[in-house]
Amino acid sequence: ALAQAVDLPGHGDCPGPLLRSIEDMAGAMESALQALGRPVVLLGHSMGGAVVLETALRGAVPLRGIILYSTGARLRVSPMIFQGLEEHYDVRTRDSVRFFFGPAAPDAVLDAFLALPRQPTNEAAIVDFRATDRFDRMADAGRISLPTLVIGGDGDALTPAKYQAFLAEKIQGSERVVLPV
Repeated sequence: ALAQAVDLPGHGDCPGPLLRSIEDMAGAMESALQALGRPVVLLGHSMGGAVVLETALRGAVPLRGIILYSTGARLRVSPMIFQGLEEHYDVRTRDSVRFFFGPAAPDAVLDAFLALPRQPTNEAAIVDFRATDRFDRMADAGRISLPTLVIGGDGDALTPAKYQAFLAEKIQGSERVVLPV
């Protein structure tokens, strides 16, 4: 099986303006999948999971299945994250990123994250988190009938286990895997 990643406009090496809604991001995903020309299994993490959910619900492209990793049908973003992005974007320490990984994350994991290249500004992160904060498909998740794998950590602070439990309960025939954190 061939694995491919899709960068949204304004992310990675993909040119174009930042997309400001999960719906627009799903439209970009549909365009990428149409260019591929065959049904695939989509995997999405966090905001990417919201894009996968939206893409599946729209049904504009054929999918073989979906994998939803540490995501939810609704993804409210803590005001602390917006405050950190707006006021402390240049602060990059283990303590400043530990929240994203959980209290048990080894220092080596935090250090590897801190060593990743960064965007020169936080514009993309703020736009993405605002789009994620507005996303809400709780009333529609039960309409998904694709083979679905729901994965999440039992101690995830950003996308709590209850988010994955909800998806697994609503999506008929889905399978859920809980990772110990």
